[in-house]
Amino acid sequence: MAFFKGLPAAGGITKGPLFLLEKTTLDIPDQRLAKGTSKEEWDRICEAHKQVTEELSELVDRQDHPDVQELAVVQLMMLQDPDLMERIRKFVRRDRFPATSAVPKAFNETIQQLKSRNVPWASERIADIAAVRDQWIRVIQQSDAVVEIPNGSILYADELSMGELLRYKESIKGLLLQSNGPTSHAVIIAQALGIPTVTNIRLSSASSLQQGHSIWMDGSSGNVILNPTEDDEAVIQEAQHAYEKSSIALEKIRAQSSTTECGIPFTLRMNMELVEELAAYDPDLADGIGLYRTEALAMDATSRTYESQLSAYRAAFAATGESKVTIRLFDVGSDKALPGAPKETNPALGWRGLRFLEDEGHLLQSQLDACSAVAKEFPGRCRVMIPMLTDVGEMLRLMERVGDAPIEWGVMVETPAAVWLVPELVTLSSFLSIGTNDLIQYTLAVDRTNRRVSKHFIPSHPALWKSLSWIAEQARGHDVALSVCGEMAAHPVYAKALLGLGYSELSMQPAALAKIKHTLCSTTHDSAKHIAERFVQARSVEESVTVAESLQESTHG
Repeated sequence: MAFFKGLPAAGGITKGPLFLLEKTTLDIPDQRLAKGTSKEEWDRICEAHKQVTEELSELVDRQDHPDVQELAVVQLMMLQDPDLMERIRKFVRRDRFPATSAVPKAFNETIQQLKSRNVPWASERIADIAAVRDQWIRVIQQSDAVVEIPNGSILYADELSMGELLRYKESIKGLLLQSNGPTSHAVIIAQALGIPTVTNIRLSSASSLQQGHSIWMDGSSGNVILNPTEDDEAVIQEAQHAYEKSSIALEKIRAQSSTTECGIPFTLRMNMELVEELAAYDPDLADGIGLYRTEALAMDATSRTYESQLSAYRAAFAATGESKVTIRLFDVGSDKALPGAPKETNPALGWRGLRFLEDEGHLLQSQLDACSAVAKEFPGRCRVMIPMLTDVGEMLRLMERVGDAPIEWGVMVETPAAVWLVPELVTLSSFLSIGTNDLIQYTLAVDRTNRRVSKHFIPSHPALWKSLSWIAEQARGHDVALSVCGEMAAHPVYAKALLGLGYSELSMQPAALAKIKHTLCSTTHDSAKHIAERFVQARSVEESVTVAESLQESTHG
C-alpha cells in the first residue's frame, strides 16, 4: 500500500486497475526539401489538415453532452486559424521544411508565445494545442497512436488533452493527472462527465509501478491509495461516508433559496475567464456571471476580433438562462500585458485598464461594439464593468461611445480614487463591484507578489473595511447594487461581513459557490452586521487579524 495526495478536481470516489498512459515522442526530422518539391509537400499538409478536421468533426458529432460538444469545437477552431496555416505555408515554401517539420514548428511558436505570457490560463491551453499538432503529424506520418484502454481503468497520465479524454472516456472510471490544471479542457470535461479526477499527483515515487495495479481514489479530497490493503478499508469506508454526506448536503444547498436564516435575500454569481469554464455553471448555485474577465480574448489577433468576441459573449449568455452577465472591459496591462507591450518599471501603476484602452481606441471600440450587439440580442441581461476607473469623465466618455445600447453600466471600484468618487458614481451606475484584490494593493501600497512585503497584504485591514463601509453608506438610498468579485467574496467570514455591510451580490469561482451559499443561508443579518462592525471598528491590524482568526475558528467549529 502507498498513500498519495493530489489536488481535488472532480468529485467522486472510485476504484479500479491502473492504466499508465505514456506519451509518445514524435520523430521530427530536421531536414530540408529538395528544390521544386514544396508544392507537393504543401498539398500533403492540406490533405492531412482535411482528414484531421473530419476526424475532429466526427468526434464532436458523437458527443451527447452539450458542454462537451462546445469544448470539443475549440480544437476545430485551432485548425481553422488562418495565421497558423500561413506560418506553416511559409515554413514549407520559403524555408523548404517538410510537412513533419513545418507543422510542429508553427504550433511550437504558438506554444512558446503562450509560455512567455506568464498568465495562469496559458499553460493549461498548451496540452490541447499540442494534441492537435500531434494528431496532424500522425496523419501525415500515417501512424496510429490511439491506445486501447481496458474498461473500468483508472487512467494515470502526465498530461491529457481534451481530444484524448473524449476518445478514452468510455473506458475509464477515474483520472489521475500530473500536470493538468483545474481549468484545463480535460479537467472541465471530466467534471461535466462526472469522472472523478485528481490533479498534481505523482505516483512515480512508488516502487515498481505497473499496469493493472489496484487504485482507490477520492476526487473530492485528492486522496489516492495504490494497492489498498484490508487495513485501508476503514479509511475508504470513512471517505465514502463523507462523500455521500457531502453530496446530500450539496443537494440540499442547491434546493435552498438564496436567503439568510432571517429571510434577507442575496445573490451569488460566477467568475469566468474562458468560455470553457461555462461547463461548470450551475444555475442552482449561481445567478449569472458576476465577472467575465475578457483579457484572454485580447491576447492574440484572432480572438480579439469583433466576431470572436461576440461569439464568446453569446456563449456566456446562452449558458446562463435569463440571468445577467457582467462583462469587464479588457483589463490588460500589469500582470496581464499583451505580447509585445513595453516593459514598465512599475506596471501596477502604469499602462493598464482604461489608460490602455483609451490609448488603444480601436481595441476599445471593437469590444464596445461586441457588447452593444450582445446587449441588443439579449435585452435586460448585459452589464458592462469599467476597470481601473479614476475619473467620472472616463465613464461618461464610454457611455457616449455606445449610444442607446441597452447596457447596464457599472464600475469596478479598485482604486482609492474610485472610492472617493462613489457619491458621483452611484448616480450614473447600475452597480458597483469591489475588486478587493487591487483595492487592498492600492490602499495599503503593497505588492502581494513581492515576497518581501506580501505579509502586509491583509484582507482584514481596518483601512480596507472602513473604505468598504463608507462605500456602502454612500450607496444607501440609491438604486445601485453593491457587489464584490475579488477573492474575499469566496471567504466564509469575509462573505458574512460583506453581506452585513450591504454587499448583497458576491461573485466567485464555481468551486466556492456551494460553500458560500451554505454559509450565508445559515447566518442571520444581525450576525453578519455584527461581524462587519468588528472589522470596521478594529483599531489595529493586530486586532483585525485576531478577529478574523477567531471568526474563522468558530466557522469551522
